[in-house]
Amino acid sequence: MKIRKVKTNVTGWQEDLEANLLEVFEHNEKIKAFFDRYSATSAESFKERYIEDKIRWYEQADFYERMAQDDEAYWLSMASKQLQVIQQKKLFDLQCQWRAEQITLPGVELSFDFMELSMEIMNCSFLPPVTPDDIAMYKQYLTSENADLNDSWWNHDYDWQNYEELKESQQTGNGDIDFPDWYDYHNACTGNQVLLLLPDTRGAKEEYYMDKWRQHNDEKNKTEQEDNPRDTRPFLSSYEDAEEFIRLFDDIYTLKHYQNYVKVNNMFDVKEEYMDMVETLLNADSSVAMEPHSDWREGLRITVEKYKRKKITEALDTAYEQYEMSRSMGISFPPNGKKNKYIRDMYYQGILKGRQLNGEPEDLNF
Repeated sequence: MKIRKVKTNVTGWQEDLEANLLEVFEHNEKIKAFFDRYSATSAESFKERYIEDKIRWYEQADFYERMAQDDEAYWLSMASKQLQVIQQKKLFDLQCQWRAEQITLPGVELSFDFMELSMEIMNCSFLPPVTPDDIAMYKQYLTSENADLNDSWWNHDYDWQNYEELKESQQTGNGDIDFPDWYDYHNACTGNQVLLLLPDTRGAKEEYYMDKWRQHNDEKNKTEQEDNPRDTRPFLSSYEDAEEFIRLFDDIYTLKHYQNYVKVNNMFDVKEEYMDMVETLLNADSSVAMEPHSDWREGLRITVEKYKRKKITEALDTAYEQYEMSRSMGISFPPNGKKNKYIRDMYYQGILKGRQLNGEPEDLNF
């Protein structure tokens, strides 16, 4: 059976490529022997499709290369973020020592400054740089079942240095935020968990002056409120209180429509989460075995997290090489969050005012 020409309207290199493949299929003995292993119909279909596909691969080579590079860039970006996590732990350990007044740090005047430094963690001048030993330890961490790559941390960069909440979480389990798994792993490897046992001497001093300032403001506000009473009634939320309002004042049809609205929107959020996980696996560069679990959703989540850890581990060395190159060239790193100068200034002024109210100099020498 003679192979029909797949595309009759191609010209130039496409036509040459098609002609060359037809020639190879017809006369290359090794290829002919390969096709002889299969039914004639399927072999001819394969040849036709192969010619068509190969032309497409070359026609859209730039697009597919760019998409492949985008996937590589994603994992490299994720790996670079892990270098930030490594440095966040180093800064947190220094914060514990600074609060215990064991050390001083250049540019650090207030405990709030650690929150600010976390926003540009890779440019923190007094932090020891990332080392190959750090990378090796982090790779080991990524092989552990507790390794957490929850992206929500990146939406709350201040949390990495939220000393009060993290200390409460680690010691009592009742903090508003979880103690990072990497911090726990690092402590287990280094023994640095003892740093959390150090007293918060500096923080207690700051809080003493802040309390003086707050008490002064409360008394001032109380006088103002007597002249202009403040509305102390609770806040009515159009989101949280809508159902109660409907039940009290509207009809059953409105309630049903509202409940359907909430259900569908919640479903969309869940669907988007699982679609993201499925897309991650669809873009995998090799087959990924599903982790066994009685709940397929949890099995999917575990599978995706395990795959993410694998890809990030593979990209860590390249991320570190880029980091070292930037350091050697004196290139600063982009911020990973936005500083809040307003809150810092308010905290600073509050302490100075508290010092004044306590009959002390308006400075930070305490």
